[in-house]
Parts: sequence; structure tokens; C-alpha cells
Amino acid sequence: MNLAEYYRNHPKRSLLLIAVAAVLIGLMIDVTAEGIESHNERVLDAQHTESQSEMRLVGAQIAQMKDRDFESMVQYIQVRHPGV
Repeated sequence: MNLAEYYRNHPKRSLLLIAVAAVLIGLMIDVTAEGIESHNERVLDAQHTESQSEMRLVGAQIAQMKDRDFESMVQYIQVRHPGV
């Protein structure tokens, strides 16, 4: 007797096998989704930290420029855009 005949002769076991398989597939999908979500959160957190550092540098540059007393717009442009 092969496997197909066995489950044809035992329909309750066939339903049980299908139910167990569905639960296992559902668990695999859930675990995979959780792993992807966790990875995405780590990537976003790293990007957020990097952006925060960059913004602090830009803020420091802006504060440094604001603290200077420029006598003309040309001086401001030269500090902001060296080589112009």
C-alpha cells in the first residue's frame, strides 16, 4: 500500500496531516516575517544614528558661521563656498 492509498483509507489522519502542515507553514511565515522586520528595524536605526551625526556636524558648521561677524556678503560666500 502506498502513501496515497493509506490516506484515502484514513481521512481523519489526512485532515490532521493537512492541519499540521498548515500550522507549520504559518509558523515558518511568521518567523520569516519577524526576522525581516527585525533586520529592517536595525537598518533604520543605523540610518537614523548616521543622519543624527551628520545633522550635528552641519549644525556645528552653521553655528560657527553665525558666530562670525561678516563685513560683507562676499565674505559670507567665501566662507560658505570656498574657491568661489
